[in-house]
Amino acid sequence: MIAIIDFHGQYVHVIRNRLAELGVEAINVKNFEELEKIPNLKGIILSGGPYSVYEEKAKKIDKRIFDLKVPILGICYGHQLIAYLLGGEVKKGTPEFGFTLFYPKEDVLFEGLGREEIVWMSHRDAVFSIPGGEIIGSTEKCKIAAFRVGENIYGVQFHPEVSHTINGDIIFKNFAFKICGEKPKKWDVRQYIDQITEELRRTVKGPAILALSGGVDSTTCAALAQKAGIDVHIVYIDHGFMRYEDGWVKDTDLFDVTYIDASKTFFEAVKDVLDPDERRRIIGKLFIEFFEKEARKIGAKYLIQGTIAPDVIESTRGDDVSGPGFIKLHHNVGGLPEKLGMKVVEPLRPLFKYQVRILAKELGLPDFIVNRQPFPGPGLAIRILGKITQRRLKTLKEITDVVSKILGKYNYSQYFASLIPNRGNFVKKGFLFDVLTIGVKGDSRVFGKILGIDVDDTYFNLLKLQSHLTSLYPEITRVVTRITGDYGKGDAVIIRAVLTKDFMTATPANVPRKDLEKIAEITMQQKIVKYVGYEITTKPPGTIELI
Repeated sequence: MIAIIDFHGQYVHVIRNRLAELGVEAINVKNFEELEKIPNLKGIILSGGPYSVYEEKAKKIDKRIFDLKVPILGICYGHQLIAYLLGGEVKKGTPEFGFTLFYPKEDVLFEGLGREEIVWMSHRDAVFSIPGGEIIGSTEKCKIAAFRVGENIYGVQFHPEVSHTINGDIIFKNFAFKICGEKPKKWDVRQYIDQITEELRRTVKGPAILALSGGVDSTTCAALAQKAGIDVHIVYIDHGFMRYEDGWVKDTDLFDVTYIDASKTFFEAVKDVLDPDERRRIIGKLFIEFFEKEARKIGAKYLIQGTIAPDVIESTRGDDVSGPGFIKLHHNVGGLPEKLGMKVVEPLRPLFKYQVRILAKELGLPDFIVNRQPFPGPGLAIRILGKITQRRLKTLKEITDVVSKILGKYNYSQYFASLIPNRGNFVKKGFLFDVLTIGVKGDSRVFGKILGIDVDDTYFNLLKLQSHLTSLYPEITRVVTRITGDYGKGDAVIIRAVLTKDFMTATPANVPRKDLEKIAEITMQQKIVKYVGYEITTKPPGTIELI
């Protein structure tokens, strides 16, 4: 058993998931007292977190952790905390966000790595000294990017758990198997499905409402509920902010679906709401009101929904929406009212998107659902920044359809368009749009601006450029390259396409220029659109959606 100490880092659940993929049993704990009670403890991982070790409010761990005599691996904030607890120096360093070249030295933790490795950084503070420690890895900006104290206490400043640390799995294998002495166990998908269906039968003792959105998450939930044989009533609420392609739900023969057109109600409720969190809360509240109305008709006491791990992590970090690791509010997590008339059941809550797809395929769902593009519950309502009008909504629906048809031939994890006011001012590096978007820096939620640039360079150089700009300027969370159009008038369309495994980190896709130009040419036919750009920001520092 490996224990993961949760310091409210945005990737703490990803660490556990990476270990699970390797067949290693892991448990998240909050403090030393919980740690002491774990039987057969083989190792400890200290997660990242949104803190500086010198902050009074910073979450820490008892120094007695070192007396347990088991291997320890600190990641990001955990790396800094180990140094701090051992009397080292931690202070503001040169910020690093996104892709960074890491130069490992010879050590069992890094066996199988090359002379240089692409790793994922997200930090401002850095370790400057570690008593009794040996430096086992560096970057250009961070001398002590990895250390070892004694035989088995390690710290790494980067995030090996995220998919964009290319060989992060090798580091976890080395730590779990070679350093901690764990033995791998295989994850059985069929057994997992049996466990979920059995849990549904045990939990749902009467009629239930299932919230169907048309995406792979909620559809997989519906298939699991159907397989479990529970009394489930599947309801699809059309809030009017859906894509054209989502119409399949109306005519499906996969399930018996109750279709409710609530588009007028939702539009009137959010059209003048500019705050993204408030928009999500209103949409979440309206969903619940409609579901409760349906529930009363059948006497339902349960609400089943397709919440998955990234929704929970970004909305709560296991705490509340005022917690230190909160990134953004998801309508189906923080958007739910405190007093809900039904018990919420979330069968997929521990899973990531790629795992849900595996379950969906195993359950026999058609490919168009298994491979369906992720789509936020509030729909296009959170892809329109500024006031929502029927004209702007119709324009974005048309553009979304174009983007789907042109980029649908590629195996990108997600692709879409957002509509923002084309207002701002020119700065030294480009054009700074006025709108604020949500970002992630140093494991904390930030509001920042979009920088529009005019740079024609290689894909990797653009990735390095966006990392440099977002690290250098705290107010910038996103970088967009211009495809066509002018700054400062009408609306701007931002095209986004990303590659990711777990949606906790993401890399902009290297979309062929000819495809971007084709999208832009069609998009510019919309009268209100005067600019089209392509976002080249990684996650972090930008979230996948703008808000």
